[in-house]
Formats: sequence, structure tokens, C-alpha cells
Amino acid sequence: MIEQKETLFSLGDLVTTKNHPYFENTYNILIKARAEYTPPILNIFEVNIPEYFNETTGKKAIQYHCMYYDTKTGDFDTKWFKENELKLIRSNTNNKGNSISNYLKTGSKNTLINMQCILNSVDIELVKLKSNYEGSFTSNNNKITAHLDFLPPLLEIIEFVNSSTDKNYDKKTGKRVKSIQQIKCKWHNPVKSTFSEKILPIDILQLIDLPNSEQLAKIENYKNTDYYFYYSQDQEETKKIVIASIKNIVFNHYQFEIYGENLITGKIEKLDNNQIFNSSPIPLITTENGDLSLFIDKEYPCIEDKQYKTILLEKDQYYYITYKDKYDILSKRIIMIIDQFDIEQTNENGVKTKSNIIESICFLRNQETRHFRYKGILKAVKMNPNLF
Repeated sequence: MIEQKETLFSLGDLVTTKNHPYFENTYNILIKARAEYTPPILNIFEVNIPEYFNETTGKKAIQYHCMYYDTKTGDFDTKWFKENELKLIRSNTNNKGNSISNYLKTGSKNTLINMQCILNSVDIELVKLKSNYEGSFTSNNNKITAHLDFLPPLLEIIEFVNSSTDKNYDKKTGKRVKSIQQIKCKWHNPVKSTFSEKILPIDILQLIDLPNSEQLAKIENYKNTDYYFYYSQDQEETKKIVIASIKNIVFNHYQFEIYGENLITGKIEKLDNNQIFNSSPIPLITTENGDLSLFIDKEYPCIEDKQYKTILLEKDQYYYITYKDKYDILSKRIIMIIDQFDIEQTNENGVKTKSNIIESICFLRNQETRHFRYKGILKAVKMNPNLF
């Protein structure tokens, strides 16, 4: 007899049926037509490994017990699936950092009470998008909206349930076949207009660490002020720098998102919560305490004068500039001066003129080398080089 191989999926894995448009780690797919036919993302919490082989296929008919949340019924639903009916969406190895089982390695069961948790499938269900066709005799377009039929709620842990006495391991392989520990959770159920409770296995849940009131108050106090949050993150080829002023705080279903205007890109971006909560904002200019500041000098205009050129455009220094291109389009960006030189140009009337050119690294263009006309720089501020 051929030895049975390990199961294709494990406890805590995210799977779905094979007619789902998503694939493993591929969720950026727009769903058109009847999005209601799209099945949910399934959370595996039990595996049934039969003792005998199937006489027809010669394989063991392994089955998986899966759970999902249905927003239309306002409840968690469970279904059994055969192994050949499912495909992997995300492995449970991506959830271990904030899993309840990982927390219990150092924390106690009692400290779990009143903490927040949610199904592991939440992030995938939250990004589902559907397209509804809207047309008329004069125009046609597709209206894109969120598809949230299976979006699970944020849960509060109210009780740790004793382990089940049922079989939790396969007696031959020793492989886990069922979630051992369970917790009772409570959430507000809009379908029933009341609070509901449910006992859930911990293998399909992740802990949610919401910021406290002091952290949120700190961010709120610096909204739309002259204080900027600074942090850097190493990427594959370059270092990502963020210098952002706080613009808004959003609660997106189960997590707070902080948005700010990044001086590097000139765009409103979602910021890294941990970086923001664990750092202090930087003022625009040096305070009386002499703290690190964003700008070294106050803003002043750039004019056609050699003295200002020498003072303002120092080589290897960083500047935040307001620039008008030859099409009169204004933009703001951070540059680092590489060189400065004159070029001779001839206009439409055959008149020769000299133009002063600034060669620099432009952070708005992914730190690529760009050339700017000196007379197009309307304003400039010298920045603190320690930030770069």
C-alpha cells in the first residue's frame, strides 16, 4: 500500500472553491456581472483524514471543515469540502505574527479577555471590488464598489473555552486535525439588531491591536499643523523616505488608518501606524529648544541674482522648491543639487540667450536626475540634510 502523503492544506489556511476568481496571493481582480455568485474565502478549522483509502480513486477522501461569515444572515457558517474542491488563497504561515496561539506562548488566557480579534480572511474580503455597468444613450461607464457580502465583524473576546475532549490529532501521523482551543466572542449584529455571541476556534482568528486614546489624541493634535512625521524604510534597491503632515484619521472596518501629505511624493498617502505612533513630529523650523527641524532656513524667493544663487543652491544640499515649468505648471518637490551651469539657447527670433540650469536628484521622480531652469524656481527652502 502506498503511504498517504500529507494533507494539501492545514489548519488556519485560507482556501476557496475552484470557481473563485482569486488565486494564491492574487486578489487585485475586479469582479463584474453578478458578484453575488462569488463564493467566500474559507477559514479551515478542522481536517478529516479517513483511515481507509477510496476504492475507486486509491486515495484518502480528505475533507476540510471551513468557516466564513455571511453578512446577509449575520452569522458564522460552516461547510465541509473535499480536498479536490478547494484551492489555496493564503497559507496560515502569514498569520502567525498576530495569531492567538502565538500570543499564548508568552501571554496568559486571562489577558485575552476583552481583546479584539477577527477572522483571518478579513483583509481579502475587505479588498473585494465589483463593477456595476451603468449605461445610457449618451455615455457608458462602470461603477466600482466594494463587495462585502462575506466581510467578518470585529469581535471582542469574552471567555476562554476549555479544550475539547474530541480527537485533535491524527493517531497515525500526529498531524493536527482540529483546533484545540476555542474562545467565546461577542459582536454587534446589525441583522438581528442586537449583540450576538459565538464560540470560535483560535486557529482561524487574529488579534487586533487597536491604538489607545492617547495615541489617537496625539495624532489628532498634529492634524493640519506645521509639524511633520518622518521615517524611512529600506526597500530592495532604495530607501523609502516619508516626510508627512497628518491630514486625516480613518477607521476602516477594524483598523485605524492615518493619512498624510508626503512631501517626497507630493501625494496624500496612507502612513505606517507603528512609525507614526512611535515617533515625535518635526517642526518646520528650529524651535527655541533647538530640536531637529525640517527646514534650516525660512522660505525666501529665488531671484536672478548671483548672490542668491550662491546662498540658495549649494551643491549636495537638499531643498524644497516651488517650481514653474515652461508650460506654467506649478509643482512642489524636494531636490538635491548636483551641479549648476549655463546653456546658450536661440529663440524663434534668432536671439541667443543664456539660461541657468540646475542639475539635481528629484525625489518626486523616484530620485532620478532631473534638470530645472533656475528662473522657474519660484520659492525654495533649504532642508535639514540629516533627514536624508
